Amino acid sequence: PILYKNADPENGLPYSFNDLYGKYSFSGSNGSKANFFGFRFDDNSMFNNLKYNWNNVGFGTNLLIIPDGSSTLINIAAGFSNYGIKLTEANGNPRSSGINSFNALFGFTNYFGKDDLKYGFEVVGFNTLYNYKNSTGRNIDQENSNTEASGYIKFKKIIGSRIVIEPGIRAVYYASLSESSIEPRIGAKYNVNSSFRLKGAAGMYSQNL
Repeated sequence: PILYKNADPENGLPYSFNDLYGKYSFSGSNGSKANFFGFRFDDNSMFNNLKYNWNNVGFGTNLLIIPDGSSTLINIAAGFSNYGIKLTEANGNPRSSGINSFNALFGFTNYFGKDDLKYGFEVVGFNTLYNYKNSTGRNIDQENSNTEASGYIKFKKIIGSRIVIEPGIRAVYYASLSESSIEPRIGAKYNVNSSFRLKGAAGMYSQNL
């Protein structure tokens, strides 16, 4: 009431929120690293007898492993998140939608002097849910899930002190569509001098909406 003179004297402000985030990191003596994190976000509001609620929860980890005596780096990442929104309409009917997802990535980097080779694979999954009651009072539910798996390989070649070439290819399989996509890609960079460089890239790309 001191800062918000126009707030409702009984119910206060028409919204509230809570954000929590935690992260724990540590490093090994050989340079290996690990991060673990989690979060929870809650938002609520009420305007003109409409009640809204947002909720977002997630957790995950990413690891960088450097085996002793090896020129290979190992990257591992995994995560899960769930986002939901709920609306209570003025007539009391509920309406909600949400999406949750997971991902897991395993990547490797091999070094050959100044050059390196990166390769790995990833799995990603999504689930969406939509629920509401229409004007005739009928409950409508729609739920969809899709999963995709991909693998990639990319080589970086440094020629002299000015030219960098990065050819690669990515293969994706969209399980929900029973479709696959092979996507060649290439990138190049020319260092004109220490403060100016030219870059170019081309490739095939796809995305499941």
